[in-house]
Amino acid sequence: MQLAKKILLVILGLILGGAIGEIILFSIGFDPQLSSDWILGHKDRVPDRDVLNISRKFIESDYYSAYLKQERDQLIVALGDSFTDGYPVARCPGRRPPCPNDDSYPGVLEKLLSQSNQAVSVVRAGMTDTGPDQQLRLFKKYIIPNFRPQIVVWQFYSNDTVNNVLYSTYDISDTNELILLDAKSNWSYQRLRLYNLIPLPESIKKQSRLVKLTMSYFENKRFSQVPKHFIDDPREWGRKKIVLGIEEMTRLSKLHNFQLYLVLVAPQAYYLKAADPTWHWPDQWDSRETEYQLLKDIFERQSNYISGEFTPEEIGSITGLPVTSISDTLFASSASDHALEGIRHFNEVGYTMLAHAVANRITLDQRQNRSNINP
Repeated sequence: MQLAKKILLVILGLILGGAIGEIILFSIGFDPQLSSDWILGHKDRVPDRDVLNISRKFIESDYYSAYLKQERDQLIVALGDSFTDGYPVARCPGRRPPCPNDDSYPGVLEKLLSQSNQAVSVVRAGMTDTGPDQQLRLFKKYIIPNFRPQIVVWQFYSNDTVNNVLYSTYDISDTNELILLDAKSNWSYQRLRLYNLIPLPESIKKQSRLVKLTMSYFENKRFSQVPKHFIDDPREWGRKKIVLGIEEMTRLSKLHNFQLYLVLVAPQAYYLKAADPTWHWPDQWDSRETEYQLLKDIFERQSNYISGEFTPEEIGSITGLPVTSISDTLFASSASDHALEGIRHFNEVGYTMLAHAVANRITLDQRQNRSNINP
């Protein structure tokens, strides 16, 4: 009985202390901004020792079986981030396309390629708020063991150097090779694991300033995995890992006999800067238009590169739309994408353009291969 009373007093003390803490933090206006805080408590994201955090669909057999049950002539894997996942346009509510309202680029790509008298399945293997490090680990651990694709399209974006720093799953060895990092050492994995252990209802955790205070501790560890010789320019570490990641995926393409394509999406900031040179992204470390140009230099040296940058003439030719502003034509409005101007995602037109660029390259290469076989 005495033990029960002591436990009850401890619980009441914790509740009272928590309430007082919340009042104090509220009174001083403490409400920190957390990096990618939407992942915390999101029902679709779970911790993973290799990928840091992962969409549930990749760990469920139904995701893979839905594609494998389809009769098809060709299986294509679209790997990437939220641009591959298709945010914020309409996508299939189930595991896979085709469906009437799939406006993501993999969904549109499947429709385009299926028009040429062949059955094509395009796997939408995009995962929001991830970088190439995570995507490569996802591909090696989950995708390639379950699928045998004929084509893999790996999509990149201008924040990939930043994400390769913040969400590191690889380091670079002394022999200039990628080596695995344990997710347990990464701040985002640690944060999600701790958040999930907090025994409070989700609605309370999301609003609690004490929980935010606890989570903000991990913000100071975001660069903890950056090697000392890259600490002055962490982005260089991120870019070097992109180059090595491409080399590793190229090796896998030969090992597993698939054709690899690389796509780099030009950010909204690039078009805004081109239209108005005085426009600038407020965070200089994370300058989208500058980083895009640096990545573009890397990708243009790759023979399997597909540009995700479009001109008014190209947009008009594909869509028939008059273009006065590329940014307004290709990118989602603030009503559908709440990100800041400069880093918003494609709208339906943008994803259609991306799908056409990929489809045109695949079709061109397949025609060339057939002509080489049957001259």
